[in-house]
Amino acid sequence: MRHEDSDNSGTPGVGRSADHHMWEVYGLYSARAQAFRDESGRALALITVRDGDRVISRSSEASAFRKCAWMDFFPRDHEPPTLIFNVLNPRLRFNGNSSIGTVEFYPGSEVFRRIQDTDPADVELLNRLGAEWDEGSGFIPYVPPPRSHVLILRRIPVSELPASNIYEDMEPFMKADWAEAVAIALRAGRREDLPEGLPRVLADAAGCLYYDPMGLIRLPGEEVRWMNGQHRGEAMRRQGVVETLVQETRTIGAPPLPGDIQRII
Repeated sequence: MRHEDSDNSGTPGVGRSADHHMWEVYGLYSARAQAFRDESGRALALITVRDGDRVISRSSEASAFRKCAWMDFFPRDHEPPTLIFNVLNPRLRFNGNSSIGTVEFYPGSEVFRRIQDTDPADVELLNRLGAEWDEGSGFIPYVPPPRSHVLILRRIPVSELPASNIYEDMEPFMKADWAEAVAIALRAGRREDLPEGLPRVLADAAGCLYYDPMGLIRLPGEEVRWMNGQHRGEAMRRQGVVETLVQETRTIGAPPLPGDIQRII
């Protein structure tokens, strides 16, 4: 990777100064990165996120992408570059009408604020400076290793839940009628089929069993342990609830258990 060109006076050159097809951020994430400088001296980093790049969520990684682009492509600048994402991965979206979004940060900070559609004038500017919008010929898609674990939706007796490590106030968790919430969730079978018109507390309790499910980790030779939801599990114990709904993480070859409903992943 080369740093941007400059003239004999040290003034950064205008145009595209870098095009890295397999750019990495802290060895964790990958993308195609292009760096630009316009006639006013403004620095721009165009990050193309492809299907096969190692990226989890543009929002949470935006600060890391900008910081690395600044260090790698504009090390002499006193301000970070404008960060623009070109999203080619169909599974990634932001709240905009196009696939090209400019990242905004709170002034003077590295805290992500939002991603919004890039100003058409900036898209035109990038095109004039030589931007390319495809994957890049040097793209090597990431191939994840074979899956070793599965996630199972299961109906389980509350008596089989592991002990809870209580570190939050239990009062909010005790407000719901968990026996009724579980019964409603089980009858519905999925979040989209939960009945309308339920009291707010009951609706939230039934819904959370799907959108924020209680989770257990069940691995060979180890005690079953909580991954999520132990305060709700404790509330169910105290209320005498008989059974509940959980998602269990198991090894891919683990035998089925009573109450298994379906494999999620």
